[in-house]
Amino acid sequence: MTDVFNDDCKCKFYADDIKIYSILGNACNGVDIQDKLDELQVWSDRWQLDISYKKCNALLLSNKKEKPSLTLTLYDKQLRIVDTMKDLGVIMDSQLKFDVHVNNIVMRAHNIVNLIHKCFVSKDPPTLRKAFLVYVRPVLDYASCVWCITRLVLY
Repeated sequence: MTDVFNDDCKCKFYADDIKIYSILGNACNGVDIQDKLDELQVWSDRWQLDISYKKCNALLLSNKKEKPSLTLTLYDKQLRIVDTMKDLGVIMDSQLKFDVHVNNIVMRAHNIVNLIHKCFVSKDPPTLRKAFLVYVRPVLDYASCVWCITRLVLY
């Protein structure tokens, strides 16, 4: 893939995912990123690696209220511009805030705690503590270094 992308456009792979990102300038019309998407399509056709355009999204990261209106296509299908995206289990929004992610985690942890109180016959505190550590704590800890540190840096 190194022949497809230059310094202006970065590409990251993880398992069967690919992330393409670039810094769009003030006078950006999205032509550069669309050119890279077209090059990716040619590359995938050449190597016979299908890209599921239905799973492809575009997330514009910006702290400005007015975002540029972009129309990005892949295989002549328009990509959805989304406000939030889930990547490796972490939900982020277009301003790199993780409020939706944190609220989702809190809701899931709360539901698990309710299930523990409802399903466990024993109300012995050490037993409930072990259940919390086994079932709730992993939900609270997963990827906490990503959203916690980012929150400290951004605020």
